[in-house]
Amino acid sequence: MNSSEVSGNPDHTKCLRDELTPRRAKMVQKVFQTFDRDGSGQITIKDVLSVFDVSMNPEFIERRKTKDQILTEFLNNFDGAGGNNDGVITKDEFFDYYSDISMNLPNDQYFI
Repeated sequence: MNSSEVSGNPDHTKCLRDELTPRRAKMVQKVFQTFDRDGSGQITIKDVLSVFDVSMNPEFIERRKTKDQILTEFLNNFDGAGGNNDGVITKDEFFDYYSDISMNLPNDQYFI
């Protein structure tokens, strides 16, 4: 159950946006598969470790945050307004995130 279901406030943004174009959906699927290193259908910290280097992150350098904290925050960015901030990106969350971005881009060239 996501936060909008708990609060009784449905996430209306899904109703307002168009579906990804086939080209955009194919690209998002490809990126998801690149991140989903173990093929589990979810992107976890373990998956992201192999493609996302936090060593130059200022908060990591200044020891204000650990590698896991930074990676978890990165993953939670994909949850959106109705997300659960569980540190795991499902395929639906990933596609929702990029569908939201897609709404603001006039054509596939900007998206890709």
